[in-house]
Amino acid sequence: MRLARAVEQLRQPPPAAPARRDRRRCGARTRAGAPCRNAPTIDAPTGLPRNGRCKLHGGMSTGPRTPEGRAVALGNWRRMVERGRR
Repeated sequence: MRLARAVEQLRQPPPAAPARRDRRRCGARTRAGAPCRNAPTIDAPTGLPRNGRCKLHGGMSTGPRTPEGRAVALGNWRRMVERGRR
């Protein structure tokens, strides 16, 4: 019974994407005072908006700023390269 229900759910078409006018927007105030109309940054693993803001208003990381943070990033990069060689 459960298997039949699961198969039936898989056969149904995916829900339609919202119309362009109904999609979420960043909404941050621009220098002109109007709300930003860009779409929010999407998190790749989940497919959901990260924090509701676009890449210009807080959606993307700017990278490590301190020497300690840069050292951590370099160590991560080195480990990634070593795994790729094996």
